[in-house]
Amino acid sequence: MSEAVKVLQNKQVGYNYNQPINIEVKSLDITGLKPNEVVIKIVAAAINPVDLIIYNSHPFIFFARGRKEFGRDFSGIIIHKGSNVQNFEINDQISGILDDGLFNIGSFQEYIRIDISRYPNLGKIPKNLSLTEAASFPLVFGTAWTLFTHNHKPTESSRALVIGGATSVGNYAIQLLKNYYNVKSIISINSSKSSEFVKNSGVDQIVDYTANNVANDVLSIVETQYNGEKLDIIVDTVGNNELFPIIDKILKPKSENSGYYTIVGDQIGDYNKSFSFFHITGVLKKLFFPKSFNYSFSSIQKGGWYEKAVELFEQKKIKVNINKVVKGLENYQILIDELKDHKSQGKLVLQVSELD
Repeated sequence: MSEAVKVLQNKQVGYNYNQPINIEVKSLDITGLKPNEVVIKIVAAAINPVDLIIYNSHPFIFFARGRKEFGRDFSGIIIHKGSNVQNFEINDQISGILDDGLFNIGSFQEYIRIDISRYPNLGKIPKNLSLTEAASFPLVFGTAWTLFTHNHKPTESSRALVIGGATSVGNYAIQLLKNYYNVKSIISINSSKSSEFVKNSGVDQIVDYTANNVANDVLSIVETQYNGEKLDIIVDTVGNNELFPIIDKILKPKSENSGYYTIVGDQIGDYNKSFSFFHITGVLKKLFFPKSFNYSFSSIQKGGWYEKAVELFEQKKIKVNINKVVKGLENYQILIDELKDHKSQGKLVLQVSELD
């Protein structure tokens, strides 16, 4: 890009208070960069459930007045940088999460100007991934990584169960359990339509929640196939409460450092609703009231995992799973509609530019 260009006409997807999501064209001044600032040309952006939940929550968030930008996951190319930016150069390909906490910066746009020192969850993309692929993993990999690093770390003797193994977070959880932690066994709860997908990720047993009683099937696996050896880890990526009545029969006690870890609570997430849908009282009861098992509500940590993701991708211990790539910023609604449908196996990615 010519150094003479001072202002970019930047198309961006966002929304104003209590208004629908739309595209606006904004002028982006790229002159006078502060020492830690960079300008990034967005190549691809991925949609996540939290993007819709944040949008549907904005009438309830006191600081949500004014226009907010849509999307968190991105990949792109640095086209300008400030004098103090040491770890990145012009033309570096990077990806990560735009998580300023106030939802003011979104990834569904053509360019962004950010203080890169404030964003720990980004870095140079893995050498064996395209920019489109690199946009798909940050939030979901980081969430899966945090599940294990902030809680009971699996070992080679661990038995694990993943509720929602076909979800993007669930799939990375399975890959980490299988290829990084080398656990003893993995059960996945998913529909029969997703069975081949999760088997290819490394699960040992599948419970089809559409065909049978989930609790009975899990208990049967523990009692017969595992000869009564209980689980060490249960990871819930979709919102489930069917196992709590039998939890003492399938999960080792807290004295053995076992754990039940959720990223959504115990109700299936509805992306058309706000944060209030996630029944916080139920989560709080499990967190603070006495119980026989360890229970934790997990979210993504700030920093420390992107470098590990690069390492694991380049070692081919994990892989991306993309369901669909849609070209053109103006087609953002296609991704929103597909995400609401809950049927996607793998990430939904918007290709913003043709540089990939």
